[in-house]
Amino acid sequence: MLTKLDSHKHNSHARLDRMNPIKRQPSGPEPVWRDGTPDWAALERTSRPSAPSSRPQPGPVIIPSTLPLPHPAQQKSQIEVEAIQPVFENPWLTYEAIVVISQGQSVFLARHRKDKATLVDIHLLKQQFSSIKPLLETINQTSHPSFLGLVGCYCWEEQVFLVREPVELSVSHILASRCTITEDEIAAIVRPVLGGIQYLRGHGRALAALSADTILLTELGGVRIGE
Repeated sequence: MLTKLDSHKHNSHARLDRMNPIKRQPSGPEPVWRDGTPDWAALERTSRPSAPSSRPQPGPVIIPSTLPLPHPAQQKSQIEVEAIQPVFENPWLTYEAIVVISQGQSVFLARHRKDKATLVDIHLLKQQFSSIKPLLETINQTSHPSFLGLVGCYCWEEQVFLVREPVELSVSHILASRCTITEDEIAAIVRPVLGGIQYLRGHGRALAALSADTILLTELGGVRIGE
């Protein structure tokens, strides 16, 4: 089911296929798309909360840690990544929406208009960039494989669109299903989460909250921490 556990991968995918509810199902009537651009009026009319939800979020809530920093020799080197810079243009010129993942939170599964194989989750934040800038800086400063990857950030018409790597479901989906989880699979979920927590501690930060809703799984079984 999870990365680095090849012996369980095929069995885990079979389990996930039997889960109910599974994967990305719109929580209401499908909106009308205009050349891959969401019809916002239709979304407002049909919007209602769904549960459980994979709930991809802008990023985990990270706060300064009250614990002492570990010795520098115990800290893992920070992963070098290119900081995501905002792009001030319409994101729907680059991506086309496929389906609403969570209407209550305006999260879309989308694909690149030129590279159709590239799928992303796009999270719409109805806020100006000035209020999102601290969040973007935090995401850039805490890049780690255990956290939901940020692909891009678009600012358009006083709204911010965060483009994230796509996720399939949360641990809440697994707990709500009849799927049996082995100890190895539980360990494979917990290990990346602990790695992310350790990474934050090494940089004087900590998660404000962690729950089954905020532990997300990708299509290939990768574990990510969201909000």
